[in-house]
Amino acid sequence: MQGEFDTTSTKYVTHNKDNVDHTLDAIRIIVDTYKDHAAVYGLEPVNEPWEYTPIDLLKRFYWEGYLIMKSAAPYWKYIIHDSFRLDPNVWGGFMSGCPDRAMDTHIYQAWNFPSSRENFFMDACNQKDRIAAIENSFGPVIVGEWSLATE
Repeated sequence: MQGEFDTTSTKYVTHNKDNVDHTLDAIRIIVDTYKDHAAVYGLEPVNEPWEYTPIDLLKRFYWEGYLIMKSAAPYWKYIIHDSFRLDPNVWGGFMSGCPDRAMDTHIYQAWNFPSSRENFFMDACNQKDRIAAIENSFGPVIVGEWSLATE
């Protein structure tokens, strides 16, 4: 969704619709190519969309990708990344009622400042609570990338 980004306001001034359309075309090709392959279980159309991506555009993209996938591979699972906004206020109710969808979040302690063992445990417990809140407001959550590396 890249376009012209204003670093002062941390907002996009323009959006490149051609990039979005190109990605949706890629989803079509992937689904058409692998829809009957036994090893493919589902699709996550984009990994780690930038946290400054306008959420309305990202949600529209996710909807369009979901519809493309489900039209050709109705049994596939559809995974969306939280765009580093694991927040019920952002995702609560999104795609409600749609089958076979889940949210992917990535949890890393590797970039935290060195701390005590207790602080790392507390962080893990806080992540558990955040995931539970999203599951209550959105649905299933997977942690697709993670690391306990602390140094």
